[in-house]
Amino acid sequence: MSSSHQGPGIRIRMRSRPSRTTWCRRSRPTCWAPTRGAISSRWLQRYFMSVFGPRFKSVSSSNVGYFDFHQGSDITPDVTSGGVTYHEDSPPPIVSMCAGEVDDVIDGPDSEMEQLGTGRSLQVRCDQHFAVPGWGPILIAYRHLGAIEAGLPEGARVEKCQLIGPMGASGHTSNVHLHLSVRRRDETGTHNVHPLRLFDPATMPHLLTAMADSEVWQLERNASDILFRIAVPHSMAQILAVGLAGPGYEKRYDFEHVSEMADDDRDQNNFIDGVELFAYPFNRGLVAYQRYLFDRADFPQPYPASPLAPTDDFYPMPKRGLLTTPAYVIDVRFSDLPPDYDPTQYTLTLTDVFGAIPASHQPVHPSEAAVQGAFAPGGHTAIVRGVGDGTGVGLVEVFVAP
Repeated sequence: MSSSHQGPGIRIRMRSRPSRTTWCRRSRPTCWAPTRGAISSRWLQRYFMSVFGPRFKSVSSSNVGYFDFHQGSDITPDVTSGGVTYHEDSPPPIVSMCAGEVDDVIDGPDSEMEQLGTGRSLQVRCDQHFAVPGWGPILIAYRHLGAIEAGLPEGARVEKCQLIGPMGASGHTSNVHLHLSVRRRDETGTHNVHPLRLFDPATMPHLLTAMADSEVWQLERNASDILFRIAVPHSMAQILAVGLAGPGYEKRYDFEHVSEMADDDRDQNNFIDGVELFAYPFNRGLVAYQRYLFDRADFPQPYPASPLAPTDDFYPMPKRGLLTTPAYVIDVRFSDLPPDYDPTQYTLTLTDVFGAIPASHQPVHPSEAAVQGAFAPGGHTAIVRGVGDGTGVGLVEVFVAP
């Protein structure tokens, strides 16, 4: 979606982080992906229930809502794989996305698993390595499992597409889903990695799409800070960072970097000095505006769209544009702007985990119109990611036909 607004203002770029290794298609015929089109016929948005990074979470069972930093991607049980339709009462079997070795196992009686946040889980150290120098082998953890197949103790060999166990609801969760966690390990410890580095919109368009449509609102600007609202389609779940840069100023909120500090902290959104990020619910079945109406009473006062915010700082979510779709919406405030701040010299940047997308300079200027600008639509010049060891062996999805 492009913008026709003219005039001075923040320049907007959308770009993807390049890496060196292309995606390799799966080669094993017994391993299946969810049927194309089975996730959602209108919006490709039912596969991921929650994404890696900042989020607002509503817990219906306890009637609470809070901001936290999600260190994985949650996958729905409502999928079709190999001609079989699964759901919460009959969850899909989960398979290893790679060949490797069982690196860690958490298992035991249900009563014990319910006391653990991750629940029943298994982590595989893949034979494949990240292409980023020093990142080492890919670590993939499958959490909240209903059970773990026999013969998978720590140290056991795992083949690609080998059954791990059924999706479940063990641990601290109120619904059946798979929490997919990706990590890397080096001499300093184990670090979180955006799981969408393992998926490719070119070969898996039924799961996610390349960054294209977007809308940006400049909600507020004063002498020392500026507030933006960014909306992207629900199927663009691969956002890695948002930043603002200009003469003598550069701030960047990188999801992987923040995950090192966030841990299980709740209602803390200022991990980066000079940047506050407010994430709204990842919408699943509702459009962004409807979900806002449903959850707005739960948003704490710092949220710009919270009814508890002071009148001068209250920016409700309007019913227009991408907000009438299941969009992923974040507000971000950049502070400590220099005294000679000139918006025409600054660029707002959205970055994802994939390869190069053409950048665009779109003006964003204050007005009463809701849509202030947009990140330029564009196609990948090359699909590249941060995974692979040069052997030509690709990862697979997490479902297998019975």
